[in-house]
Amino acid sequence: MLRIFPLIILISWLFACRAPQPVYSYQESTLPKKGSGRFSILSFRIAEDSLSQTTVTLLDEHYIDGNLKGEHNDSDAENILLIKQEDAQLQVVDQTTLDHPLIKYVEYVNERQEFETKLVTQHEAEFFIRIELKPQTLYIRIDEVREGKELQLAQFKIR
Repeated sequence: MLRIFPLIILISWLFACRAPQPVYSYQESTLPKKGSGRFSILSFRIAEDSLSQTTVTLLDEHYIDGNLKGEHNDSDAENILLIKQEDAQLQVVDQTTLDHPLIKYVEYVNERQEFETKLVTQHEAEFFIRIELKPQTLYIRIDEVREGKELQLAQFKIR
């Protein structure tokens, strides 16, 4: 009997020391709700022919309900692409910029172990943009800015 008693105490102690089971219940978020927006991920190919004419082709498009995190950072480079959102009257409702995909500055180490920057131009490249669409946006227009001159490259109907 004395040997069984410690065994019973040990078993009851093991069951008594069991971790309590958590109780879950749904609680409404206290964070402010953002407006239900829509954003797009657009993939393009940009190419320059032998006459220095630049063309842009839309490769793929995805539209997702929601909002982008953070603010978009505009490019401060000399050669850029302007991505414009236009409404039904072709008025610009929003605009962002990005570095020109065909013109890159590459840093490298020369023979004297010094950093140098070299301008590299390509004839073709692919790029993509993530852009939050304004409710009135019907078109995406892409303009090229090179050496201070702005030139319209393409316009795509997205809605």
